[in-house]
Amino acid sequence: MSKIKVSKTPVSLLSLLEQKVNLTWLLSKVPLREEELIEAALEQPKLILASGMVRVNAFHKRTLYENRYSLYQAQAGLRLRRIRDAGGRKEFTEGAVKERIQLQPKVQKVRRRLDKALAEEEMGKLLQEVFRQRSDSLRVIVNAGKVSVHAKELAMLRANKSLGKAVSRIRDKWNKNDDEE
Repeated sequence: MSKIKVSKTPVSLLSLLEQKVNLTWLLSKVPLREEELIEAALEQPKLILASGMVRVNAFHKRTLYENRYSLYQAQAGLRLRRIRDAGGRKEFTEGAVKERIQLQPKVQKVRRRLDKALAEEEMGKLLQEVFRQRSDSLRVIVNAGKVSVHAKELAMLRANKSLGKAVSRIRDKWNKNDDEE
């Protein structure tokens, strides 16, 4: 009795793999503009998720084409190794078989797709790194803004203290003038 294989991957993860991410939209969000810092900070988690999805989709596609490439190579190799000449000997040497495998149209087509998937995966890695750096930049900008606001508040407090002292001196002088009269 054969067992039925059940995928242990949750359905929600599989549905994430099927979602498409608009790369044009994602790439348009990379630059930071000073006027839109608050919106950029609020949008950052969505962008990191989207870049992660791009990377996962590319990884999934690469593994799929790697498996197909290996399968087609093996099938072509088996087919070529079965070929015998009239005397029953193998017609091709092992080196010739390997060369002919690479010349098979199916193998070449999958190899091109695999190369493209490898490039997409690398782009996904770089895109994810860009959004991590963008997140770090936002964090630094926000922290710098807090420091500058804090420095401005301290300057205002000092100015208020000196202003308070000046007001106290004026009151004291006013009160002295009132006492003298």
